[in-house]
Amino acid sequence: MRAGFFTLILLVALPLLGEETIAVKKVRITGLKNIGKGELFRGVKTSINGRRIYIDRQSFENRLGNHPMIEKYVLDVKQNILNLEVIEKYPLFLVVMYNGKESIPFLLDMNLNLIKRGLFFQTDMPIIEMEEEDYEYDRKSNSLVKLFKILSRLSVDERSFHEELSSIKLENGGNILVRMKGRKTEFLLRDNMFSFLKLKGAVKVLDSREATPEFLNLTENFVLIR
Repeated sequence: MRAGFFTLILLVALPLLGEETIAVKKVRITGLKNIGKGELFRGVKTSINGRRIYIDRQSFENRLGNHPMIEKYVLDVKQNILNLEVIEKYPLFLVVMYNGKESIPFLLDMNLNLIKRGLFFQTDMPIIEMEEEDYEYDRKSNSLVKLFKILSRLSVDERSFHEELSSIKLENGGNILVRMKGRKTEFLLRDNMFSFLKLKGAVKVLDSREATPEFLNLTENFVLIR
């Protein structure tokens, strides 16, 4: 992400800062992919007085160190500028599991390690939907890992197309149901890279014909688009 200067919002009631306070004129943050800049300062004791920004170092480092999406960070103060380099855990996937009564979000890494449970996080990957009872089976069969690898590759090789993907629901028999941003059509695919490239081509045909079917099955060798 392009480096930029971030100015903290002046608080009406100035908080009581700790013993070690960072006093700077500007804050520069780099390395963010999925985390918003404002999110880093949530719950952190800060204040502004004149042209200076005051940040309680202990509460700030606690926030950074406990953030589930941060792998590590480097914090440095030079020439009245706080430089913060963040290295995120990346890529991360939000998997929503259904157990018949409720939907539970799980934030997982590429190897299915649980990062956080029960909270929704915004990532640059589409939301994955599945039945909770299928999770152990998928964990053993590595179908989720396979899908994660496909999405990670698309995010590099087909970035603009990847950004259009909204959600993916795991179906039976190795099929997936894909929804795209701003489109009402649901697309049934096989869970492989070729099928996603097939989807990319189908979307171009739909747009050229201004067609918006409710459902399109792309698992067959031939697809009829009316």
